[in-house]
Amino acid sequence: MFSTQWRRAALAVLLAAVATAPAPAADTTPPDVSAKLVPVDAPFYGAWLRNREQVEAFLNSRAFAELKTMPAVQMLWGLAQQQVPQAGQLDDLRKQYENSPFKESGDVLLDALSHEVFVYGGATWGDFADLTVRLMSAVRYGPMFAQLSGQAKGLDPGQMQTSLALGVLKDNVNLIKVPDLVLGFKVSDAKKAKAQVDKLEQLLAGAAEQTEELKGRVKRARIGGGDFVTLELDGKLVPWDRVPFKDFEEKPGDLDALAKKLKALRLTVSVGVRDGYLLLAVGESTAALTKLNGPGKRLTDLAEFKPLLKHAGERLTSVAYASKGLRARMETTGEDVNDTLKMLRSAVPASALTEEQGKKLAKHAEELAKDWKSLLPKSGASLSFSYLTDRGYEGYAHDWSTPVSADGSKSLTLLDHLGGRPVLAVVGRAKYDPAQYALLVKWVKIVYEYAEEVGVPRLEDEQKKQFEEWSKALKPLAKRLDDVTAKMLLPALADGQSALVLDAKWTSKEWFKGQPAPDKPLPMIEPALVVGVSDADLLEKAVAGYRSIVADFLAKARELAPGQVPEFEFPKAKARTAKDGKFYSWPLPAEAGLDARVAPTAGLGTKVAVLALSEGHAERLLTATPLKVQSKVLADAGTRPLAGLTVFDWPALVDAVAPWVEYGVVESVKARAGGNEEDGKKAAEAILANVRPVVRLLKAFRGSVSVTYVEDGALVTHSETVFRDVSAPKGR
Repeated sequence: MFSTQWRRAALAVLLAAVATAPAPAADTTPPDVSAKLVPVDAPFYGAWLRNREQVEAFLNSRAFAELKTMPAVQMLWGLAQQQVPQAGQLDDLRKQYENSPFKESGDVLLDALSHEVFVYGGATWGDFADLTVRLMSAVRYGPMFAQLSGQAKGLDPGQMQTSLALGVLKDNVNLIKVPDLVLGFKVSDAKKAKAQVDKLEQLLAGAAEQTEELKGRVKRARIGGGDFVTLELDGKLVPWDRVPFKDFEEKPGDLDALAKKLKALRLTVSVGVRDGYLLLAVGESTAALTKLNGPGKRLTDLAEFKPLLKHAGERLTSVAYASKGLRARMETTGEDVNDTLKMLRSAVPASALTEEQGKKLAKHAEELAKDWKSLLPKSGASLSFSYLTDRGYEGYAHDWSTPVSADGSKSLTLLDHLGGRPVLAVVGRAKYDPAQYALLVKWVKIVYEYAEEVGVPRLEDEQKKQFEEWSKALKPLAKRLDDVTAKMLLPALADGQSALVLDAKWTSKEWFKGQPAPDKPLPMIEPALVVGVSDADLLEKAVAGYRSIVADFLAKARELAPGQVPEFEFPKAKARTAKDGKFYSWPLPAEAGLDARVAPTAGLGTKVAVLALSEGHAERLLTATPLKVQSKVLADAGTRPLAGLTVFDWPALVDAVAPWVEYGVVESVKARAGGNEEDGKKAAEAILANVRPVVRLLKAFRGSVSVTYVEDGALVTHSETVFRDVSAPKGR
């Protein structure tokens, strides 16, 4: 139900480094990545490549060199050195390490992290993911429904969550498995890595011999043509008998099968070197390790990996893949819908319904499940990858889930209404589907009917009277609200485009009344919403309709609740007509204490509408201005069919925030200086001497851009993240 965020968190690939060398031309040869070893049925796979290259690029950059010379960094380094009791102790420790038996282990570990690191899951991950989602859902929402239905059984929240979790485990014993996971680390010298595995075997064997329960569990095994050290554990080593299962049983012996399953679980840990990788595997068995580079097809044989093959010659830095089957079990499914409705029905006490109402509720529950399921997308596989370029990183993300709610059939005309070069712009077009709104209205009406049939009869007489009065007054307004939305607003916005735009082009020396005057005007972030318009006249009528409905509602509320609803009148807009459209602004009263230019403004053109915090920003966005961001990703963005586009100018955001940081430092130091202006200036400059270099270094990250489109049945996002060393020429 809520698993989309969980899935994204589990599959996210984070990249942060600086690129310095150009990438070679791409070819179509198979990429030199571990995906060519991973079996085709792997539920997920991820790889991080060129790790040392990326770190060294940063360490060798002018940005890092400048960072080390900063006064604050020098001071911290000096403090760290003071913690060393004797001069030269660090050198002594370094020499001891160089001559210690740990030196070779450290070298192998560093080498293992330097090139490629990969992870892949075995087939048991599908069951594990399914069970995890069910557990999280029950623990999060179960206590609420239990309280509503009176089934909390006097348990506190913690006990209730434990009871619900055990209930899920009891009902899904067949899904309880130790998931197979394989971690691989590419090594430069396999012999050195094998020598360290031999040492690890000696350490583990020695420790196991001293513990009765672990004797004989450390073994050597031949797996897939390689020698591995294995450690075999099982559920009997866990003191399950100490867990008070009986305290949470609904009936005697209810959790016996669960306890038996937990005791029977097995965990096998394997370490070895094979195929040029140091491998660590965990799972019920060594099955996932055996299948690695075994017989059969590989991930690179999948149709979903074709986009990666097109960029096989690039300097790949990451690859992430999730199978259709895994995503289907981690995202909302029809079974999740049934479980949710089951909990909702259990939250309604049977005594609250008549037999006829109970039958009606069951019928509506089936109907709701059908409507809900009709809105669920069909999960598909996903693949993303990134690679180094002479400007930073470039990457692609493919998602084969269907149907695609984004509309990538036309070009995004709103690109000409982002103000030219915004700090941030997120643009997209969604498919126009009034049927979804109709479905929402249908279920709002059904819920209201239940409120009338089930809830109202249980009210006191005075409460019933008030409900009937309010209902009589609000029903006509609700009908008007529905008509305005369905017949005016939605058709007026059928274009489907929308954009969030952040800018920072306005400045002031007094944003807030009484603010101490800064040395120079300070910028301010300007948020705005831009939407595509299909019928400007209809949109104006819709706005007028909503205004009328709100006014009538307030009048009725004052009539039904005398003295409880304050008098309110819509402020009159300052209207004007310009070349690009009409503008309606609402200047804030002087009591607000803000700069006079802060005036919420609506702008309406023939094809575009804008909501902004100032008339100037609204006019700037309504005026057609080409996007002025340079990137090959955006080369033909204005003419090609796109479902979405993002632009993020990080240096512009830093430039908008940095003056406020300096201003804050100066004012706070002035306050502490007790009126001594000269001392205050010196203290402020001492602090700013550390702040300004940080601001400069932060701007080494130049921002990112992306475009999203539909290609070969997949929703594709092509992105670029740009870095530039601190002394490089200005401009992107």
